[in-house]
This record gives sequence, structure tokens and C-alpha cells, in this order.
Amino acid sequence: MKRASENIYTQENDYGCKSHLIKANNYEQMKTKIINIFSLKLVVIASISILFLFNSFTLAQNDDRENKWSRKHGKIEQLEKIKIIELLDLDEQTTLTFFSRRDEHHDQQRSLMDKRDLLYDELYKTFNSKDEVDYHSKISEIFAVETEMLKHRENFFSSLSDILTEKQIAELIVFEVNFRTEMRHQFIKQTEKRKFRN
Repeated sequence: MKRASENIYTQENDYGCKSHLIKANNYEQMKTKIINIFSLKLVVIASISILFLFNSFTLAQNDDRENKWSRKHGKIEQLEKIKIIELLDLDEQTTLTFFSRRDEHHDQQRSLMDKRDLLYDELYKTFNSKDEVDYHSKISEIFAVETEMLKHRENFFSSLSDILTEKQIAELIVFEVNFRTEMRHQFIKQTEKRKFRN
């Protein structure tokens, strides 16, 4: 009797519950797939989040460096202005006129320097080129811009003759060279100190 009931149970399992077993197996497979997909999504999201945080951190560091350089550059410019005013003993009106002309001159020089730097970059790129390059022409272009820079500088100092004496103009020319040389030396010293600390 016991054996008969076992057979019936087996038959019921074989015929009556077969589809349910298949459904259960399919459910388990789907569940595993969903878990795998969910896990993969989590990994992708985590990777993107880490990358985003890293980029944000890098950009923040770059912005911080740029801000520091901008502040430092601004302080150097202020120091230079104060020293020029003291050196040339300028009154208020002469100071305003002088720095207005000087700022305009610096803008022109920066524009020409950008133009020259672009020509240097173009010249550098030709070194790996297989095409024939007219180097004489490219070198002439660079020297033409540098000549223009020198001419603008000369014109700037000439334009100061109505507000400064010849001696003051000479003092200004020497001061600018000495000030830039001193700032360069200070920058090198600071760089060496940072390397020594590291």
C-alpha cells in the first residue's frame, strides 16, 4: 500500500507538476540573470561615479593652481606698479596716464606673443612632416613678428616723452629688466625649495 502511494506521488510529480518544476527553474534562471544585470549596473554606476569624482578632484586641483597663480601674478603686478611709482616719483595724474598707456602696450605685446607662439608651434609640427617645407619663409615670419614687438616697445617708450624725462624713461627700461630677472630668480629658488622638501 505504501509502495503504491509512492508510485502515485511519483506519477503526479512526473505528469502533474512537471510544468511547475520547469517554471521554477525558469524563475531561478531569471532571478540569477536579474541579479547579475543589477550587479553589473552597480559596477558601472560605481565606476562612473569614481571617474566623475576623480575628474572633479583633478579639475578642482587645476582650478586651485590657476587661482593661486592668478593671485600670485596679481601681487607681482601690484608690487611692480608700486616700485615704478616710487622710482619715478609719479604724481596721481601722471600715474593714471602712464599705466593706461602701459596696459595698452602690454595688451599689444601679448597679442603679438600669441601670434609668435602659434608660428613656433606650426614650425615645430613641420619637423615630422614628409612634405617639403619652406623653412626660410617660416623663420622670416617669426622674426617679422619679433621685429614688430620690438617696434611697439620702442613706440611705447617714445610715447612717454610728454609725461617723463629722458632719465626717467632710461630708469624705467633698466628697472623692467632688473625686476623680471629678480622675479625669475625668486621663482627658481622657490621651485628648488619645493623639490628639496619633497
